[in-house]
Amino acid sequence: MSFPALSGKRVHVLLVDDSSDDRFLVSELSKVFAFPVEIDAVDSLEKGEAKWSSGNYDAVLLDLDLGRTCGLATLVAARRVFSDVAIVLLTGNDDDALMADCLKHGAQDFLVKGRYNGVELEKAIRFAIVRHARMTELEHKTEELDFMLDTQEIGLFVLNESNRIVHCNHAVCEIFGYKEEELLGMASLLPIPEEGTSEVLFGTASGKRKTLEVRAADSEWRGKVERLVTVIDVTARKEMERRASEGEKLETVARVCFGVAHEFNNLLAMTRTKADFLETMSSVDPVWAAHIEDLQMACERGSSLVKQLMTFYGKEEHGRHEETSVEVVSFLQSWEPYLESMVGLDNSVELVLDCEPANVRISERSLGKVLAALVSNACDAMRSGGCVRIRPLLVAPERVQRDLGNSAANYLCISIADEGCGISPENQMRIFEPFFTTKDTRAGRGLGLSVVSNLLREHGGWIEFDSEEGIGSEFRILLQRVEKTEEVERPVEAAPAETFLPARSASQELTSVLVVDDEPIIRFSVARLLEACGCEVRCAENGVQALEYLEDLSQPCDVLLTDINMPLMDGLELANRAVYLREGLRIVVMSGYGAGAVDAAWMEEKGAEFLSKPFKKDDLRAVVLRTSESTT
Repeated sequence: MSFPALSGKRVHVLLVDDSSDDRFLVSELSKVFAFPVEIDAVDSLEKGEAKWSSGNYDAVLLDLDLGRTCGLATLVAARRVFSDVAIVLLTGNDDDALMADCLKHGAQDFLVKGRYNGVELEKAIRFAIVRHARMTELEHKTEELDFMLDTQEIGLFVLNESNRIVHCNHAVCEIFGYKEEELLGMASLLPIPEEGTSEVLFGTASGKRKTLEVRAADSEWRGKVERLVTVIDVTARKEMERRASEGEKLETVARVCFGVAHEFNNLLAMTRTKADFLETMSSVDPVWAAHIEDLQMACERGSSLVKQLMTFYGKEEHGRHEETSVEVVSFLQSWEPYLESMVGLDNSVELVLDCEPANVRISERSLGKVLAALVSNACDAMRSGGCVRIRPLLVAPERVQRDLGNSAANYLCISIADEGCGISPENQMRIFEPFFTTKDTRAGRGLGLSVVSNLLREHGGWIEFDSEEGIGSEFRILLQRVEKTEEVERPVEAAPAETFLPARSASQELTSVLVVDDEPIIRFSVARLLEACGCEVRCAENGVQALEYLEDLSQPCDVLLTDINMPLMDGLELANRAVYLREGLRIVVMSGYGAGAVDAAWMEEKGAEFLSKPFKKDDLRAVVLRTSESTT
């Protein structure tokens, strides 16, 4: 179990307990702690205060019954004395309600006398110190946030029980267009929401109309419970949102696609793992093996389609290292089904792939977004239907508006041509302006061309076009050619089933894996696949059940393989708790959302692996192999 805050540090603890027996017991138990500890013991708060003034303590062990005070009163008095330190309560009163109140009033943990041992005492001190440090950090951040809010132009006013303004700040006067003396005593000018935030159209004293964001909460103000109202002028933001409605609608549709893609990945994971499990049983029947291979191939095609949807949304799975180069020909081939679905029944898409394979400097996510935006615009321009022709080709200097000189061979052009209405000369001068559009804003589907241009510029490329009214338009994406870059991290090759796990001697135990997933089919299939590889497998249907298993230290567990999205407790919270319960436990998380759903820093901190649903049995084997090797 690792606690960075305590590594290499002698912990100084103040024990306040009027029982000599309990003081002796704590002193003896502390001798077997895994970290060096120094305990100063006193029998009263008064003596503790004297010690506190001359020492530098990391934690306080506090008896709740000190004779002169008891229960919550003892904690309140102690917190006044020991203002900024972790407090662990020692009590003979097993009162859950009292302990809950004590935790609310500043205690970090508690132990019931006669029921704890050295391990539990050590754990309580460790957790209390770390928890207090994190709470202190959170308080500091809260103070910083309060300061930031105070310096922003956020309107604030207070309403009394009669719904009249009794206090307001300068920002409110600016928003409403009244002087402070005019506002004081005036009835509220706005409808106040009972809870949450509401948007209100407001006419100022000068007649100007504004959109205000209003939030209210009951707060104690000058000794009375009054209503605190915050007001933010969001007129400019709303105007920008209105002008950028195309992008908003695209984002909404993409989020829906992303959610559907996640659920579809879960279904594919069930099918794929079940097919892989059946494959292990089908060696005697070639007919069944062929059927299972068809299922696996269908899962592969479904998974490819889902990845394209997630790429368009910006959550494509790229693991810890994103490829910054794309082989254009194979990329366009993989995107052909998605492009055909995008253009609809009235239009068609034609890929002309007569160019030699070439890598360009851009990520798959960015190229996918650019391509989807331009194809969407092309379809909107062809109101009566037509063909969108996409063709990668080597750069011909005479066709490029920018003078490339001898460096033309260092670039590749992707042409997107349509048979639409074309762009008028006056609009051609403006199409790269932010928020400019020739479409009805209620029907926008793509990224603005200014966004496309900026995205390409970030990758060292640019966009050009030719257009003629009534004939159509051709947009050309120009990107730098690069040599194919090797991946920074190469995946471990999956070993065959019979040699999958490292060889172990007869005295060594099997690798034990705890599989946690709320889908019974996935749990069953994954467990059987791992057992076929020589693993000892246990299953849990949620995080709570998994923690109950892990808390029993007599039960083996080398690897925790958990889904992320589960009821009761998600997989990341389960992993965070599990590593404190089991030292050296290796973590593998799996999800249908792709690796982008997990913070890379968290993965690095935990040394965790990731499995994207649906996964092949070889991927499952490879991950467990890596984690198994890291535990040996």
